[in-house]
Amino acid sequence: MGILDFAIYDLYHSDHIFLHRSKKTILTGDIKNPLIVVANYLFDSVGTDVFSVVNGKINESLVTMQTDESNCDQGSPKDWQKMEITYTELPIEKNYYCNEFDEILFNYPKTLIDTHFQFPIASLIALKNLQKFSNNRFLLLTSDKGCATLEELDNCNHPELDFHGSFSVMVNYHAIGEFFKKHGGEFITQSFRENIISGVFSCGFPLKNFLQFHLSAKQIIQGFSPADYFIIYEHITENLLSCSLEVMASYLNLSNWDPYVFDQFFDRLSDLAGEGDAEVVSYLVEHMHLIAAHFYYLPTSEDTFFHIGVFFQNIDRFDKAMEYYHHSLKYFGENDVTLFNMGMCCHSDERDVDALIYFKRAYAYNPEAMDAKKWIQKIHNKNVFR
Repeated sequence: MGILDFAIYDLYHSDHIFLHRSKKTILTGDIKNPLIVVANYLFDSVGTDVFSVVNGKINESLVTMQTDESNCDQGSPKDWQKMEITYTELPIEKNYYCNEFDEILFNYPKTLIDTHFQFPIASLIALKNLQKFSNNRFLLLTSDKGCATLEELDNCNHPELDFHGSFSVMVNYHAIGEFFKKHGGEFITQSFRENIISGVFSCGFPLKNFLQFHLSAKQIIQGFSPADYFIIYEHITENLLSCSLEVMASYLNLSNWDPYVFDQFFDRLSDLAGEGDAEVVSYLVEHMHLIAAHFYYLPTSEDTFFHIGVFFQNIDRFDKAMEYYHHSLKYFGENDVTLFNMGMCCHSDERDVDALIYFKRAYAYNPEAMDAKKWIQKIHNKNVFR
């Protein structure tokens, strides 16, 4: 059994890893076994250089960003969407980086015709550092939006920055693949998809030496890939109101009972569950515990436990609904809606004493909860006229 530890790794400069829990430092040369690196949505948010190729000549594209003074606060933009990005093209000589990256860079004017492309310099520096750190033996698993072939890199305009929580750009996985090939490795990437690209890259050893892993990687990445999964997910969520209970159950199974997917389906699934096909409902009931088991709490998380509770309440499984409502209270605290639902479960189970407790808690939490007030009065009146 392994030991989980944590570290902050400087992608640009680190030559060691300090383990937070064990207080140990791993230096270059300390690692004896191959290193496995998972880089998910990383390379699209680090530094990249921009070049253009025209008529077999390569230019660097120097970037200028400007905005109105009214969009600045202490030297920083208030709204990145209002930044204007311009490029200045300057010819470059054969020694641009003055290291092994030049061989990769200067192959592009030999193969590209007319284009602007990004060269993932920060990613390559990080991979070079990892190569030294791991004694030239590591495996990279990565997913990002990007391009993996020369055909995708040709006939492109200047790249655009996407602004969201941070910023992101397209990743040039072709250049990353060339780096790994130069160091005795190989790679498997999926064919082009509009959303993301996933890939497996080896450094210091060919993937074909590991027959089972090589076959699995090809099946997962070049077969039904994460990008294909996401395309289907987008289609279903965009057409959710026309989805049947069977379709949603099937996709939940495909997602390995992902809580996030369940939360997206919640309203539609809850509407259909009460009158749904008994076998499909039973199938969902049997697997709801997996959705709960896969839940990982974050401050911004949806209340998946509440959603599971509503599902069970809608199919008259009040005992299971109460179980998940209690989990909801544990993780997300009290609120009048959850407490009211718990009261309704107790009432439906003919436990009005318990129901009254929950209705009163709901009303105390929110004095504007008229449904809770109404049910408190109903139960009082029922007891008075017995």
